Amino acid sequence: MSMIKRSKIEILSPTAKGLFHRAIAQSGSALNPWAWGDKNGLAAAEKLGSQVASDTEALQLLMEASTEQVLNASRQFTDNLLDSSQRRPFGPVIELPTPTAFLTRDPVDLWEAGEFNDVPLMLGDVSNEGIIYEFEKLLSGKEPSIDPVEAAVSWKFGLDKGSDKFRSVKELVRNFYYKDGVSKKSLFEVLSDVLFIEGVLESARLHLRKTKHPVHLYVFSYNSSSNRKFLTAMGLDDTIQGNPHGSECSFLFSKRLLGIDLELTEDDFKAVRETVKIWANFARTGQPHPLWDPVTISNNLTYFYIDRMPLLKQNPFEDRMKLWQHIKLLLSEQAC
Repeated sequence: MSMIKRSKIEILSPTAKGLFHRAIAQSGSALNPWAWGDKNGLAAAEKLGSQVASDTEALQLLMEASTEQVLNASRQFTDNLLDSSQRRPFGPVIELPTPTAFLTRDPVDLWEAGEFNDVPLMLGDVSNEGIIYEFEKLLSGKEPSIDPVEAAVSWKFGLDKGSDKFRSVKELVRNFYYKDGVSKKSLFEVLSDVLFIEGVLESARLHLRKTKHPVHLYVFSYNSSSNRKFLTAMGLDDTIQGNPHGSECSFLFSKRLLGIDLELTEDDFKAVRETVKIWANFARTGQPHPLWDPVTISNNLTYFYIDRMPLLKQNPFEDRMKLWQHIKLLLSEQAC
């Protein structure tokens, strides 16, 4: 589990109490589909070519296998990071209660009960998370085989793919995102929302209900010259704008993204310094720098739009998020 991914889960784990005094969750939440695994240790062991009868035997076999063998076994479940209807092996799962269990309850239940590590929280997304589609294509050497709308509806709402309800919700989502036809732009938007944004914003709302500390929300959208060169290197023309998943890390830690060296201009270096100030000051004090208003109302999310001209705004990606809120309301009314 990556360090950035761990912060999203550890804020909910009782075993992590006292390990950190602030939390920064970049482009993800415990409510995102890729954050989870399955209890499939027995199946994983069998994909190594051995029949096992217990979790203990499976654990022993997996510990004795090489890294390459375990990785190859995991890819037999799914090698498509973008398919939100699939959970990958070796990710976090909800465990039976024991003194050392990492997570024993659903994240939503923990947030609603206020049973989480309550520290100042900063979280957010980049402006075009869905460009991760191109990462997957670059890594696999082929177009990802996925219907993101079908995968999203199946995973997010737990609907039977053969049901009328599934078909009607799928059609609603498809008509919204693809009203002008399927394009890279519309594909990136639906992937952004399904894999990242909707879960991040919902976790901010849930966290806000019970926390005693400030919650600061951001959208990173600094369109540097290096970002444009990166998009061009991935075969994307000027109709595609925004920052791809992970691009803020090149402003914080390294001038590389997916192995591509990013050439920064003087203006870009200024933006790097300002971005580092935000993160570093929050880590030191629990307040970002420059200071912006925290989220105070769950239905009016204040956020800092990080660009060449930073702005304080409300409700990121508002029109798209209204769709998912509408579907939740529709399904809850039908369940009554």
